[in-house]
Amino acid sequence: MLSRVAAEHARELRALLASGTLGRIGAVDLGGGVSLRLDHAVRITLGDLDDLAAQALAGLDVDADRWQQLGEDVAYLHRLARPGQPP
Repeated sequence: MLSRVAAEHARELRALLASGTLGRIGAVDLGGGVSLRLDHAVRITLGDLDDLAAQALAGLDVDADRWQQLGEDVAYLHRLARPGQPP
């Protein structure tokens, strides 16, 4: 599962996405030469989070490394969405 902090960051990202704030930020570097609009990257990541949560609720085994990576992705996107704010 996600850490408490990562879960809070995901909630904040959902709120920022719903408000339209993320659509005004534009493209961001996701590493490896990949860039996407921030709102698109957040939608994809939150979709992954929803999928993993559904698998876990269904009793399926979700690899701990996958939860860890998703938590790191959420933290990175949260930093990009809130520049100059404390993490």
